Amino acid sequence: MRPDSPPDAAEILRLRLVCAGMITGVVLLGAMVAVLAGERPARVTPTVAWLLCGAALLPLAISVVLDASTPGRRLAVLGLREATGLVGAVTTLLTGDVSWVAALGGLSVVALAAGLPRGPALTPR
Repeated sequence: MRPDSPPDAAEILRLRLVCAGMITGVVLLGAMVAVLAGERPARVTPTVAWLLCGAALLPLAISVVLDASTPGRRLAVLGLREATGLVGAVTTLLTGDVSWVAALGGLSVVALAAGLPRGPALTPR
């Protein structure tokens, strides 16, 4: 497939499945981290937590401006959006504050859902 051609139905289905898996992973990891975070004392200062928050938002910002014209780049954009939620989970584990995984994980899920590939509806043959 040429980079400038529209994606076919099989590619759209594949990307939708990958995106759904990423959303599920972020939600499940967030739930597990929320349970574990209540048992851990803070290990980093608030300044480090905010720096990690900035580091989590950077891949999300990059994913917005990245050109997703090829299948590989589309996957890279989805991976960058997922990274925001993963860094939120790490920040929660380090600080013991569940709000980090809730905010950054939620932002990641919204960004992934907004990036779901659109295209023709798939019909059974």
